Amino acid sequence: MEDQKNIKKLNNGPEDLPEVPRLPDGKIDIEKISTGKDDKNNYIVPDEILENYYKELPNNIINQSRTKRTYNGGLLGVFGGDPAADLEKQRKGREAQAAAYRQRQTNKEIIDIIYSRKAPKEVIERLGLTADATVIEAINAAQALEAMRGNSKAYEVLRDTAGEKPVDKLDASITGLTEEDKEMIRNMESRLAAEKIQP
Repeated sequence: MEDQKNIKKLNNGPEDLPEVPRLPDGKIDIEKISTGKDDKNNYIVPDEILENYYKELPNNIINQSRTKRTYNGGLLGVFGGDPAADLEKQRKGREAQAAAYRQRQTNKEIIDIIYSRKAPKEVIERLGLTADATVIEAINAAQALEAMRGNSKAYEVLRDTAGEKPVDKLDASITGLTEEDKEMIRNMESRLAAEKIQP
């Protein structure tokens, strides 16, 4: 019973996996489940067995519909495809994802370093900040100065950064909203953000 559970876990198959004959060492007996061989001497097995047991089957086992085959010790590919090319595509995809992740991390680290540096002396003097003000403090002070001069966009950025966005307050203050109401509010937010209405 425990062996059958482990087999199901290995194959990620349904709970009612069809029983297959096995050799004394636990491997599937290909000769008994095979419905024949193709012109290249590869075994052909019923579609259901290939779908459910491909992780256990050896390479180049083909399903009866001749649409899929096993390769690389536990992968399922399209019949007639090139396993080496499939593996190369997978490898390149993984490398591209890893590079993109590293780049995102690098950009964040660079921005964090820039923000934490001391602001230039002329900016500190112009904005009237303390001598040890950081770049991010200078940016916020410049935004506040622009907002005081009447720049509505600068005011909106400061207000939103402080967590006082009117839509956020609306969401927090109204009770009894249905999922449809919440979806409508989200749609309105995204439309307003997309239009970026200027004052």
